[in-house]
Amino acid sequence: MLADINPVVSLDELDCVRNAVERNAHFEVRRASFSEQCDWKIKNGALSHGTGGFFDVIGLRSERTGEERIVLFQPQSALTGLAITRIEGEVYVLVQARIEPGNSSGCQFGPTIQSTPANYLRQHGGKATPHVELFTRYNASCRQLCVTSQMDLGEFYYQKNKSHVYVEVMEPEPAESNFAWVSLDVLRLALERDNYLNNDLRSLLIMFDWDRFVCGRSPLLAVEFGFEVIGAVNRVADVGGAWGMTGLSDLQTMEWSEGGGFVVEGVSVAMFRTKAHTREVNGWYQPLMSADGVAQSVLIISGCSRERRVLLSVLQEPGLSGGVAVGPSFVRRHCEQSWDIPPAGKVVRSFTQSDEGGRFYRQETLNQIVEVNDDWVAEESQFWCTLTELKQLFYTSQMVSFQLRAIASVLLAELNPEVLSEDG
Repeated sequence: MLADINPVVSLDELDCVRNAVERNAHFEVRRASFSEQCDWKIKNGALSHGTGGFFDVIGLRSERTGEERIVLFQPQSALTGLAITRIEGEVYVLVQARIEPGNSSGCQFGPTIQSTPANYLRQHGGKATPHVELFTRYNASCRQLCVTSQMDLGEFYYQKNKSHVYVEVMEPEPAESNFAWVSLDVLRLALERDNYLNNDLRSLLIMFDWDRFVCGRSPLLAVEFGFEVIGAVNRVADVGGAWGMTGLSDLQTMEWSEGGGFVVEGVSVAMFRTKAHTREVNGWYQPLMSADGVAQSVLIISGCSRERRVLLSVLQEPGLSGGVAVGPSFVRRHCEQSWDIPPAGKVVRSFTQSDEGGRFYRQETLNQIVEVNDDWVAEESQFWCTLTELKQLFYTSQMVSFQLRAIASVLLAELNPEVLSEDG
């Protein structure tokens, strides 16, 4: 049965899959003028597609300070999911090599499905989304394992959520073109690479209890969840500023750029033309957002082994439902000065990851795990939690920021010690 699905069991084999997809995609992306196309237009205060699907680009304004932003408005929850199988005691995950116009590297691996309703309902008239039926219809050979609802980037989306869905496939079939069954341990190693696994795949990997799935138990969940998290979130939420939607034409700080694009506070929107033979349609126009500079996420850790603690913070972003989420220790926006690593800290893991390439153009975040001594003092909006509490937090809905899910993905082995070994 193992030979039937031709699984990927090494990073070298995964590289071969990626290289083959890039060769076959005949991928091209270029900046275009808005006048080259007729599908995307500014109408009723928003930049939107003529079908009414996909997403809108709108304005936000702070009711307290008057500060303005541009964000993506996509109220339909995106569907992201993993198909998982077990063969001869090993766990394999079905992943997709995705070509996206905004990727910093042309091809990145994503989950089994990463799709908006506009795509999997085929509003664009394109090809059917592969494997969508595993997540949207009853299948006697599948077992649904878990479903949660998670926040997207509140800095660039307005109240957008994603469904995280996990299914176990009892009778796996060979992977289609651009897909591969990859061992969980190979994915653990790939998490350390820059711009290799996209953030949706990172999020899905870290938000699932692999120990419980394989062993029927999860030792890190043996301790009752601490309520300091809830208290910290509520304290910051009480003082958070409200943001309201506004039309693009009402923004005082918007400036027009070449080709019909526009800029607000260092965040630009431009039109791009993409060709890729491996997508639902072979060619299309779409706007992409891009922020100046490189963002930074820092997760501070202390202690050792299972006694290790992580320093979390309550993150405020204008597009988050409720205004706040639990985030890494520090988050710096693309336009902000980076957080300097103090002499008492040591960077033990670091990777760069671009934001979702179907919405953002080469927009990157530097993720750094920093180890400090146990006497590090938390700031007012920060709090320490154990790995047990962190893992509990990951199984809640609408609590954890996208930045925390992404940066914590490299702790996959530490959060699942029964299944994964950092030395293995």
